[in-house]
Amino acid sequence: MDQLKTKPGGGTFKLALLLLFEHWRTGSPIRLTNALAAQMNISPDAKERGLGDLEQMGLVRVERRSSKSAPWVKVLFAAQSAAKTR
Repeated sequence: MDQLKTKPGGGTFKLALLLLFEHWRTGSPIRLTNALAAQMNISPDAKERGLGDLEQMGLVRVERRSSKSAPWVKVLFAAQSAAKTR
C-alpha cells in the first residue's frame, strides 16, 4: 500500500487490486487480457503503464510474449519483493 500511494492517478492502484483479487481467486499466475483489465475500466495503455510501475516496484513479475497483448503476471509478496531488491 505504501508503494502504491506514491503513484499519481488511479490506474496502477486499480490494476494492483485486480491482480490481487485474481491471485486470491485462482492462486496462480494471471493472464492479463485487455478484457479482464476493462472490468476495472483500465485501458490497454493504462494496463501497460501500470504493469511497468508494479514491476518496477517489485510487486509483480511479468512474462511478456511477442505479438501478444495478454502477458502472464505473477503477484509477488513482501518477502519476495524484499529479497528481489537486496
